[in-house]
Amino acid sequence: MNLRKLAFIGIIIFSVTSSALAFNPGSEPDGFREIKWGTDISKLKGMEYLWTDDSGVNVYKRNGDVLKIGRANVATIRYNFWKEKFFRVYITTNGLENWRVLKEACFDKFGEAYKPNNYKEYYLWGLGKITGMSIGYDKLTGVGYLFIDSKEISKEVKIFEEKARQKLKTVEGF
Repeated sequence: MNLRKLAFIGIIIFSVTSSALAFNPGSEPDGFREIKWGTDISKLKGMEYLWTDDSGVNVYKRNGDVLKIGRANVATIRYNFWKEKFFRVYITTNGLENWRVLKEACFDKFGEAYKPNNYKEYYLWGLGKITGMSIGYDKLTGVGYLFIDSKEISKEVKIFEEKARQKLKTVEGF
């Protein structure tokens, strides 16, 4: 195969993959249910603290939250805050049917997503400017999940986690 044909095939594959990674025009979320990324927890009412993870992320639930998205019944909606700023929502479903209905609602609203592995029910939207999003289903547990997060604040959390891992490596062996 000559170089020109190979380049053309590469462009086609990139175009198809890239469009699957992007949100439908105008649908990229800037938060979840009226809470914008970066909103300070002190500005919100009805938030109930649940726990803090190893990275310092505080997890809350919202009292009175409707546990429904589209036609899907969701099991949990968890709001994550880093340094008191809202940056992620983590939603779970129980059972394959609820997850399928949630996936359908996401595809309808945000567009087709990229499926990086043909053997797993996992999809992602990655070319948003401010938001990253993924949805998946664990066949063993019957639990579906949807992550929607602020790219900017998630990057800060990842940098913090990496620094913490590096620091741990320097003290190993004691």
